[in-house]
Amino acid sequence: MKRGPQKREDKLLSKKGLLATIQASFGKISEPKTGRRRQTGMISLFDCLMSAVAMFNLKSASLLAFDQATKEEPLSQNLQILYGVEHVPCDTHVREVLDEVDPKVLRPSYLAIFNQLQRGNFLEQYKFLGGYLMAIDGTGIFDSESVHCKNCCEKHHRDGRVTYYHQILAGSIVHPNKAQVIPLCPEPIYKQDGIEKNDCETNAANRFLDDLRQEHPRLMLTCTFDALFANAPFINRLTARGFDYIMVAKPGNNQSLFEWIHGINLNEAKVIDGKNIYNFRYINRSL
Repeated sequence: MKRGPQKREDKLLSKKGLLATIQASFGKISEPKTGRRRQTGMISLFDCLMSAVAMFNLKSASLLAFDQATKEEPLSQNLQILYGVEHVPCDTHVREVLDEVDPKVLRPSYLAIFNQLQRGNFLEQYKFLGGYLMAIDGTGIFDSESVHCKNCCEKHHRDGRVTYYHQILAGSIVHPNKAQVIPLCPEPIYKQDGIEKNDCETNAANRFLDDLRQEHPRLMLTCTFDALFANAPFINRLTARGFDYIMVAKPGNNQSLFEWIHGINLNEAKVIDGKNIYNFRYINRSL
């Protein structure tokens, strides 16, 4: 008996099916040519990438904790069978190898997973506001006063100390009634080669949205942003790309907007959610 289309899609969307998609994408990434010279017989980039996926998937506390856990037979077998890791790298080797990888080469793996979710109709569960709701925000992933690289952003303190840091801008498709989110490829916030000035969330958001629109030209998205992005240049770029948006605006940073609102009559709505009562004021036309 032939397997029906639905059963085939269910298999592709299983953990094993999604990991197979990631493996196929990682298998196409070339070994790094920059940085330290790769020696014959060293653990492959593929093994390092899949080990990193396994570390996050298994919720290890750190690379070191993951390295220690791999010494036990059950995990080492799972790494080989489920994640396709032939030779398990130590935590130091993972850092050294993955530090040389351009984040952009990981984009195809995110895109492959997303396309798989679309084909399996899984994405339909997240329909909201006539399309999909995407939450976007930046977060810190590294800071140190001693360890740094050429791409680190720098914060100079008044007492003379310098903090080196990396951040990342992440975007995920979300739904108010679902705890699970669908992450899209994040955008690093770090100094580009040859640039002295620190990178920032706004620049990263512009790169993130440009790549997103190029990869998904017809995807209807409503993006949510905090008050950092509530300015006319960024909003104009958003609308030019065809994105809708929900954005926080504060009186201190958007004085003219609040003065304009103060002078007009707004519609009002009340929403009761259990013991909570929410009062909204709104206007149904463009500013």
